[in-house]
Amino acid sequence: MLVCAVDCVVEWDTGTTCRHAVVDSNLPRRRSTGTLLVVTSLLSGLNRLLGETTPRRLRSVTSIGVIAISVDDFGSTVFELARQGPLVEPYLASAYWVAYSGDFIRRGLPGTILAWVAGGASVSTASRMAALLLLLAGLSMIALILLLARPVKRADDKLFIVALMTASPFTFSPILRDVGRYDAMGFAARVLIAIVGLSEVNETWRLIVKAAFISAVLAFATASLEILLLFAGPVAVFALARLGWRRRQLVAASGLVLGPALVLAILSATIKPSAERLAATVSKASAAGLAVDYQEENAISALGVTMAQGFAAMRSAAATTVVWCALLFGGCFVLSALLVWVTQGRSDARLAFSQIAGFSLAALLISLVAVDYRRWWALALVATGCGLAMLLPTVTAKRRFSHLSLWQALLGVAVLVLSVRVQQVPLWPWWDPSPLETNFSIDWLRMRSGSTET
Repeated sequence: MLVCAVDCVVEWDTGTTCRHAVVDSNLPRRRSTGTLLVVTSLLSGLNRLLGETTPRRLRSVTSIGVIAISVDDFGSTVFELARQGPLVEPYLASAYWVAYSGDFIRRGLPGTILAWVAGGASVSTASRMAALLLLLAGLSMIALILLLARPVKRADDKLFIVALMTASPFTFSPILRDVGRYDAMGFAARVLIAIVGLSEVNETWRLIVKAAFISAVLAFATASLEILLLFAGPVAVFALARLGWRRRQLVAASGLVLGPALVLAILSATIKPSAERLAATVSKASAAGLAVDYQEENAISALGVTMAQGFAAMRSAAATTVVWCALLFGGCFVLSALLVWVTQGRSDARLAFSQIAGFSLAALLISLVAVDYRRWWALALVATGCGLAMLLPTVTAKRRFSHLSLWQALLGVAVLVLSVRVQQVPLWPWWDPSPLETNFSIDWLRMRSGSTET
């Protein structure tokens, strides 16, 4: 996979088409000498600080190592992003020009707010917007890790959860490789909902206010990216149950809370913007200095693609690519989620397994119509993490999982190493041998709609 990524970067350097090469080439593949020194110094006193048994020491040593390596990689990536510029590629930056203009258009709320606040999108505001989204996503991941580690008593267990989530190919790695996406709002929305769900409620009016806040956060996330409802919606329902809603009350409250977001999702799925409306938006972005045109796909032209067209394009992918990505990313997701649950000592296996299975299914279904495989598994892991953070621990569960056997430690080590390696897999299957055609450009949309205006 590393060879394929390097080949793609070479193709980009020589001028051939590779739409996302510049983004995926940002993540460093070299380990610095400083990392090795830091790891060595940290491990020197590990036996006395963490763990009394060999399995716990082994897992703790690996945890510190992968944290150091990952932080070194992420720091180098941020430095390269700041040094090379621009922070966000034109493909993603074009989304900031999409705004409501007398009619509804999906994913138009952020652009509308940007127009109100800054008078409209520009190349400079696009960079600031991308920086804000990057910061938002990073803080959301840190908050999620703290939520997951909060109820854990043992220091080495806390360390393992921090390492597992930090080194995951679905947390910091994708947000640094794919800067500027509205996925960041989905990350922040689910973490905010989980924080609200974990808060204490004594009065009825506070419960109503928190339910209204969850509804507003959910609607904002859905107006930014409609598929976020698949992952944020269940987290919202779980938060309502955690706040004290039960049975019929929970059903009614869930309907009211999810209602606005569901309406936005339906409108986004059913109202298709015309090719000319999208062409005018592309022209506006191009006039502002953004490197977009009618010949290449961008975030604006992608709004005109239907689910059926996306599925038709995905059918051209090799079956081995689809299966391999599902097994690699799905397996890493399931193992990571299960290890977090076990390490936390959670007792409600039914709810935990339902979340893992449900979000896995959502990621697999989206993978049938969209090629950004790792994005969907990242959304699934964050949603699962928020759900696991809201599970209530019991004394029985804590005792059941307090002992760590050697095979459990080896499994944890294997998943940590796997996570670090999967970070290097490209976000898109560039290696696919089949002619995967996903250039949904304005010209392509016009050809499909029969429009010939320029």
